[in-house]
Amino acid sequence: MNEGETFGEQALYAKATRQFSIRAADDEVICLALSRDTLTQILGDKIQLIIYRNYIKWAFDTSKTLKELTKLQREKLIEYMSINQYNANQVLVNANEPCSKLICVLDGRLSTV
Repeated sequence: MNEGETFGEQALYAKATRQFSIRAADDEVICLALSRDTLTQILGDKIQLIIYRNYIKWAFDTSKTLKELTKLQREKLIEYMSINQYNANQVLVNANEPCSKLICVLDGRLSTV
């Protein structure tokens, strides 16, 4: 990881076990840190909504199609989007059936069946 990159976002909205240990690679590394408890004290019950909206905005910014939308269009779509979590081998879309939704992968990987 380099300057400007972040990690630990999942810790802000869910108690998650770390997948990797992180250590400094240079003689002097300076980082900012913010605990979930502190963030919750400052933002209260709005934390989940803020994280959700930021995840959606990030998905829009990384999509070739969605990043072309205007700010107003994005805000309107965000009102109706939801974040869904799937387990390994759970089917999101079945072959040979119509799919009438856009799916943005925020974390993890999907495969074809």
